[in-house]
Amino acid sequence: MRALSRHVAVCAAVFAGGASVAGCDQVASVVVVEVRPFRDAERRVVVDVDVEGVEQSGRTAGAYCVSLHVFPLGFPPTSSDQPRYTSALEVVEQCDAGLGDGDRRTFRFVTARTDYVTGQPLRVQVRLGRIYDREEAFVP
Repeated sequence: MRALSRHVAVCAAVFAGGASVAGCDQVASVVVVEVRPFRDAERRVVVDVDVEGVEQSGRTAGAYCVSLHVFPLGFPPTSSDQPRYTSALEVVEQCDAGLGDGDRRTFRFVTARTDYVTGQPLRVQVRLGRIYDREEAFVP
């Protein structure tokens, strides 16, 4: 239910702005359910991300991409969702397809760098067409 309400909220915001986005006329989305950042033995940042499909027509949600963005300290959260952010220090992305309603998948992202400091902002987002869902977290 949480996933469906998040999808409806995204579509309502799009329609309120006067825009039409593919996917908002059908109830289909992939949403971020949980974000779990930690450090591995090499001091890289590892982030496990659970996503869930929301699809009310009996089909699958379609192709989607999940990404991790690492920002410098002091980065103010932006309200505009984008595939890439110019201020991101590192981006890791994985794409997949085929989540049905209520199906979950866990993605694991590992940064290449080991010099990120505790408290640096992280953004995890999932993109299905032009519809985004995101969660903010911090480097542990």
